[in-house]
Amino acid sequence: AIENGEVVAAFQPIICFEDGKVCGAEALARWPAAGESSEKATGEIVRKAQSAGKGRELSSIMMRAAAKHAAERIAAGETKYFAAFNVSLSQVREEGFIDDVKLAIGDHKLPPGALAVEETK
Repeated sequence: AIENGEVVAAFQPIICFEDGKVCGAEALARWPAAGESSEKATGEIVRKAQSAGKGRELSSIMMRAAAKHAAERIAAGETKYFAAFNVSLSQVREEGFIDDVKLAIGDHKLPPGALAVEETK
């Protein structure tokens, strides 16, 4: 599914306590072709990807989708908007991860703080 581009990002809004408005979003993995659309789907997709040795590819898909989403919202005038994606600590430690994040930020010309990395357990 990952190799065929079937896993996509859905964006869960993040609400700012200051004004009660949406200030960002978290990218959640979905696999529509398999009926994976519920909140529980993300965890199952991540487990399947990790066990298949595709964890890094999945996090890369989510990272690129989050960067694109943030760039679109910022371009639409939401200058303080951010998007987050999840990775495991082992993925953060993999060679090339930091370079991949920098590339996603640079490709979309994101300002500081527009792309957030969340570590999952």
